[in-house]
Amino acid sequence: MKFGFNLPTKLMFGPGQIERIGKLAKDYGRKAIIVTGRTSARKSGLLARVEGLLSEAGVEFVVFDKIEPNPIYPTIDEGGELAKKEGCDLVIALGGGSALDAGKGIAVKAVNEGSVWKYVLSGDPDDTIPKKALPIIAVPTTAGTGSEADHFAVISNPETKEKPSMAAPVIFPKVAIVDPELMLTVPPRTTAATGLDVLCHSLEGYVSKYANPITDLFNLEVFSLVSTYLPRAYADGKDLEAREKMAWASTYAGISEANTGVALLHAMEHPISGYLDVAHGEGLAALLPAYVRYSYPGNPDKFDRVAKILGSEGRGLEACVQAFQNFLKKIDLDLTLSQLGVTEKLIPSLTKDVFKYMAFGPKANPVVPSEEDVAEIYKQSL
Repeated sequence: MKFGFNLPTKLMFGPGQIERIGKLAKDYGRKAIIVTGRTSARKSGLLARVEGLLSEAGVEFVVFDKIEPNPIYPTIDEGGELAKKEGCDLVIALGGGSALDAGKGIAVKAVNEGSVWKYVLSGDPDDTIPKKALPIIAVPTTAGTGSEADHFAVISNPETKEKPSMAAPVIFPKVAIVDPELMLTVPPRTTAATGLDVLCHSLEGYVSKYANPITDLFNLEVFSLVSTYLPRAYADGKDLEAREKMAWASTYAGISEANTGVALLHAMEHPISGYLDVAHGEGLAALLPAYVRYSYPGNPDKFDRVAKILGSEGRGLEACVQAFQNFLKKIDLDLTLSQLGVTEKLIPSLTKDVFKYMAFGPKANPVVPSEEDVAEIYKQSL
């Protein structure tokens, strides 16, 4: 048995941890660029709260609040130029996965020449992996991507509709402040979609060819947490215990993803939300049953174990698929790709992009697909 495990991020977890952001920021810089979305952090009062805590600690800041739900590289380039112009030496990424990923991109753009896009395109790794970035403090406000604990940033190209990942050790956040109280105002639909992303990160990491004993332990805990607490958080957003458990599950899944990567399911979803700008978790939901059906033969024991945690009383392919379908119904995410706007005409383009810029995913999958297999999974999910 041979494997490596890496977790370079300092984790501050629990209710009220946001109060420490001023002191933590002061350890890494004198002037921060706060990267966040267009409305939610400001409307909830969180942005003003963070600004006040930074001011109390003597940390200067500038706000960049233009991040889209699926962040695009021109916006990230703009944020990087602002950080450079303002002399920022720290990035505080505040929000959901989009804000965190954009913050990572801005941290790279601020200290490197050219567009951030060159770091997410396929090519020679020596040319596409950035070697430097500003330090990052990640403050997630949703339990979803786990971006606070990994070295990935998903960035879209509005011209080509591509949605690849940037991956680099320098974009691991220095600090992750995971405060479940910041998640109490997340709407039910967003709670369900981001929570499903947690489940899918761990499912893909658990059945991946790159799974290891440590990530298996993390992911088994994630399945138990999500099975119990995502329906509760969806039903009652003010349930702090459910929010806390889901926040922990998200971070656990992010740590796993940092060590295993994702597999075929995420590789197939990225082109969908790249072309159609749909919610990432909803795209995953639409693909999930067909993905499980296709991938199950490559690791039936692990799939059966996950299905049992989700409530299945049987074993085998059909029982496993049914367990996932039943869970999707609990959180009202039993969707089809057709409902999200995908047509059969789009499938060839989606399939091409899976292998163009998400090729790691198919290779990591327990059953390695051909292009024909991927196209068929898309068709089954319509």
